[in-house]
Amino acid sequence: MVDDYPEWGKEAAQFLAENLPKASDRPGWHDMASTAYQVGCMALVKLGFADATDWGAIGIVAEL
Repeated sequence: MVDDYPEWGKEAAQFLAENLPKASDRPGWHDMASTAYQVGCMALVKLGFADATDWGAIGIVAEL
């Protein structure tokens, strides 16, 4: 699925992955109950690069 994405989708996911706060006690990104971080985590999920969790998102693509 990810291989068929347009380049902007991969670039957007990479930007989000690099700028969202990492969870310190588990894998993935922690949304810290902040709307901006929640939107970022949900964008990774909707783009197909992560799975949603109770605390944010976990990457499902190795390059993130």
